[in-house]
Amino acid sequence: MYEIDNLYGDSIDLKKAEKNEKGEYYGGEKALTLANGTLVNVKETVETFGVLVEYEGNYYVTYPGYLKFSKKNPSGVENTWQDVSERRQHSALGHFWYTLIPYYIILAILLAVGVMLLLLQMVKKFASLESTLLLWIPIGLFAASLLELIGYFTLGDDFIWWCSVDRQGFWPAFITMLPFMLALVIQLGSGVLYKRYQEKKYDVKLSWRSIFIGIAGVPIAIVILVILAICGMKNPVVQDVVSAILILASLAIGFLYALAKNRKVLGNRNGLFFTLFSFVYAAGAVIALIFLAVIIVKLILIVLMWLLAIAGCIFAIAFLSSSDSGSSGGGSSSTTVTYWEDADGNRHTNEADAKAANKRIAERKAGL
Repeated sequence: MYEIDNLYGDSIDLKKAEKNEKGEYYGGEKALTLANGTLVNVKETVETFGVLVEYEGNYYVTYPGYLKFSKKNPSGVENTWQDVSERRQHSALGHFWYTLIPYYIILAILLAVGVMLLLLQMVKKFASLESTLLLWIPIGLFAASLLELIGYFTLGDDFIWWCSVDRQGFWPAFITMLPFMLALVIQLGSGVLYKRYQEKKYDVKLSWRSIFIGIAGVPIAIVILVILAICGMKNPVVQDVVSAILILASLAIGFLYALAKNRKVLGNRNGLFFTLFSFVYAAGAVIALIFLAVIIVKLILIVLMWLLAIAGCIFAIAFLSSSDSGSSGGGSSSTTVTYWEDADGNRHTNEADAKAANKRIAERKAGL
């Protein structure tokens, strides 16, 4: 059994299950609305992104993302319809991330970091306050980046559900994207400023490049895994093991190299602290940048579609207007109306009427 669990609302609409000519089920018209927590039985997959469910003896079609495995199932019954990422999304942590609370927390932390950076430029003469700020700035950036990593690990590609163009529409997505962009600017800028401040204060050169190289090695490891799969390595267990080894090796090399360099200039304790901070900060920043790029591309595509639609309407209106003016202009130039005047100067539309009028005029003048 599965229960309704709409992560974006409190209920879902079920479509009536109908069969096509091949006897395959597909979703028809809206037939029923069920609240979250309602139990249904999943029968089979249908269409591209649908599942056939049974409720009170009737069959309906819905989206599998609206369902979660019920705890009321007997022991031994396995969840065969959802992968690990879908299960995480429907967990208690997933429900928390499908509210705006964690995103407001991240934004508040980054705003506080921005304020502390401004204060840091003003209190250089106060050693105790300066040391406090130098401690809490990286802690704040570390916390914000760690929350981003947890959110991405929990929701995956749906991490930015709150500014999805497909789900929210253009303007709501655009408006909600603005604080995200502000947070990203603060996050990236604060980390860079903090690093430069430390380098200037201690007159040292700290290592970040190797951290980013290690993170950049993750997609390279994924590409290698894809190549191996194409070459015939299709065992899922082997794929998971190889991918884990490649990714962890890439991250470990970057981390250890940066740690070795930072320990030389900051000492063991401070070097380890700065390297850990840099690693989590860089990972969170990379994730944020990737999703921001995805949002911007989607918005650009939608703007282009709007511009093309507007241009098409303008062209159609201009074309129709020119056609109408051309047809009306051609009629006035090609159609000639001829009138015949009688002896009194009156106009007639045909010659016979004019002659008859002239005859009557002549008789009148003759006194007949």
